[in-house]
Amino acid sequence: RHADLFDRGKVILWEEAPVMGQWVPGGAWNEAAVDAMVRHGPELFDRQRAAVREVADYPVGIFVHFPYLVDSKRPAVFRAVVDRLRDRGVVPDFAFTDFYRGWYEKDVGPGPADAAVRSLVSNAGRALGGRPVYYLGQAHTVNPQHTPSRQSLRSNLRAALDAGADG
Repeated sequence: RHADLFDRGKVILWEEAPVMGQWVPGGAWNEAAVDAMVRHGPELFDRQRAAVREVADYPVGIFVHFPYLVDSKRPAVFRAVVDRLRDRGVVPDFAFTDFYRGWYEKDVGPGPADAAVRSLVSNAGRALGGRPVYYLGQAHTVNPQHTPSRQSLRSNLRAALDAGADG
């Protein structure tokens, strides 16, 4: 067990939910999966967190896919999940976020990409009532034809930190 070897740690549940996982039969990422995450996610998180706490007293957070956090997409989805978690009394200890900044920046430029990163981090933090938000600060893209500049890498991290990322 991890807790036998390490005195600290964090547990991240729901890797890029609802993209990953079996939110619907077959595991498709679609509107039904989003609805299932909002409807069933709070109970699932409650049970998962209880299972973690049986073996270790680590902070437990969630990782919801970026379109459900950034202003330009559907941030109300993340808020709805957290509101339902709060109703159950099981607000995550933190949020873990990511954003394929390079994928977006290659089409819109650095300013809008920075704004998206800031909204991602700040929306997560607001929804969690100021609890920590961790941002995987990659600036790469799934497009192998695009390599971000050093300036882009720095700007990405500055935007996240300016928005209140805790790490």
